[in-house]
Amino acid sequence: YTAKFILQMSEVSGWCASCSLALMRLPMAELSILPKEFLDLVKRAELHSLRKMCEVLRREIEKREDKVKSNIPELRKSLVFEESFITEEVARSSALAELESLSSGPKTRQPKSFWLASTPEDHPELAAKSLSDFPSITNMMNHLKETKTVATQVNTCFVTCMSHTQKGTSFKQEDVSKVCPDSPTCLISLGAPRKVEFTTKTGNSNDDLLSYDMKNGSLVTIKPGYQPYFKHRALSPTEKEDANPGPRCTYLLYFRELAPARTPENSPVHSTSRNSLMHSLPSPSNDSGSRIVLFAGDSHFTRLKPNLLGKNKFRVHNISKGGSRISDTKTSLEKFREDNSDVIVQKLFLSVGTNDIRYCRYSIDHLSKHLKLLFLRAKNLFPHAHIFIQNLLPLPVNNPYVMHNVNSFNRLLMKMCEANKVFFIDVLSKFINRDGLRDAEFFAPNRFNCHLNRRGTGQLARIYITLIHNLSKFSFNPLVRIT
Repeated sequence: YTAKFILQMSEVSGWCASCSLALMRLPMAELSILPKEFLDLVKRAELHSLRKMCEVLRREIEKREDKVKSNIPELRKSLVFEESFITEEVARSSALAELESLSSGPKTRQPKSFWLASTPEDHPELAAKSLSDFPSITNMMNHLKETKTVATQVNTCFVTCMSHTQKGTSFKQEDVSKVCPDSPTCLISLGAPRKVEFTTKTGNSNDDLLSYDMKNGSLVTIKPGYQPYFKHRALSPTEKEDANPGPRCTYLLYFRELAPARTPENSPVHSTSRNSLMHSLPSPSNDSGSRIVLFAGDSHFTRLKPNLLGKNKFRVHNISKGGSRISDTKTSLEKFREDNSDVIVQKLFLSVGTNDIRYCRYSIDHLSKHLKLLFLRAKNLFPHAHIFIQNLLPLPVNNPYVMHNVNSFNRLLMKMCEANKVFFIDVLSKFINRDGLRDAEFFAPNRFNCHLNRRGTGQLARIYITLIHNLSKFSFNPLVRIT
């Protein structure tokens, strides 16, 4: 409040010295909200100290407000709450009966938890029970799949059981290491009502919270890509909730789509037919079979060497072709999937647009349709992949509309990445000089040549080596630029 008060006064009367003078001219009734020690400090401070104080406070407020603005609104956008998702009493009662049989046994001080899966053999590490033994929960999962707000192929259910005598849980962050990137998390509450609170990843009980009164049949959907950045907890039941007649236990059901565990049966198989030689993957080195990275697009990628990018740790394959437009890249991805149907691509890197804007004399807006089709097709072909696309490199100005089209396309690409939850890689900034112009040391000598020279290719390769080898340390965030 103190910092806010000073900043408000400074906005009226200007920074620095005039800020302190305005503060001292305020009526005592308004100054009473500030601590007396602070007022005494302001009176005793020299002019240069007051200037520094204002600057420090301004920076601290900006930092804290940026944190709230960037996280809490995102948290609100990422959650969809439906108070009465399961409306049929019969469906709720039959599901509760199945859950009670699942949680029967000796009482424990901590909440009990269980895994259910459509195909338990695909997830041996979970020790999951088969969902076929729980028809009511299976029907609930099928209902989720048909819901427009969810529309996902959920295949597992994590159940947490809390009796009315057990306290709530502490803040926990969801483990998304096995969750498919485009899959939401659906939390359904059955039984006794409890309040569930959400906060940011770095938040605690004193920060802004989003609370939902989870009743029998309520649903909270966490949209895809947001799970790693927020955490939640279930609170202890209040006296009013505890006095309600009805079920005495609360069951929280987390429905997710998990990728199957890697086994020899589902590990990548190389195609050996003559027609697929151009698209078959290179032989693995060391134990890298589960790490496959795919490059596709135009000539900016053709000079990148897969063996140098992978460093014998990742299997990298490059199907880029010179002169490819957006539609050509989509066709290349479809051909690759057709020839390598058993391959699991973890990361897909794309470079498109250079050969498309050459034909755009007046506007590039129509390319948004082609980009959207490319993103949707890539996600369908490679459902387990994190998808990345680089913006356009600076092109030689050999006609009056190239520079305008480059900037317009990069803005359009960033907007499309945010809308379709695709990583946006800013490579343009690495290839321009201090004046914001094309840095000639990275490009071929011919001023009309758009291709990188040896040094420029090395610069681009270093960017992707960093992304390939270090990105696994971070969680997927569809709205983050990677520079």
